[in-house]
Amino acid sequence: MSITKIDPAKAKPVGNYSMGMMTDSPKILFISGQVSNDKDGNLVGKGNIEAQADQVYKNLKDILEAARVSFRNVISLTTFLTDQSFFQKVAPIRAKYFQEPFPASTGIIISSLASKEYLIEVEAVAVLD
Repeated sequence: MSITKIDPAKAKPVGNYSMGMMTDSPKILFISGQVSNDKDGNLVGKGNIEAQADQVYKNLKDILEAARVSFRNVISLTTFLTDQSFFQKVAPIRAKYFQEPFPASTGIIISSLASKEYLIEVEAVAVLD
């Protein structure tokens, strides 16, 4: 399995993501949107975007490990935030989990998630070896 970063010369990403990711692998893992609940279903970080983001990425890590892959296998992320100012606060936390080549990424600002207490939700697509 190979993953190739696609960043055309005519368009450059602004931040830690790739414009596109291509794989020749037929096996793909689609990860449902993850929120800041711990393994017992309890909200982590009420009102704290940094704590919620860290829990979200921990949840993603647990799912990836269960599939016997890592963050290096993630080719696409969609991040939903309830406030635009959260982008700057989430970026350093996300950087702890991802490295070059960064996955293709989309960020969306929305008024609310499934619970008003959730400040972030992240879904991912990963390729398996």
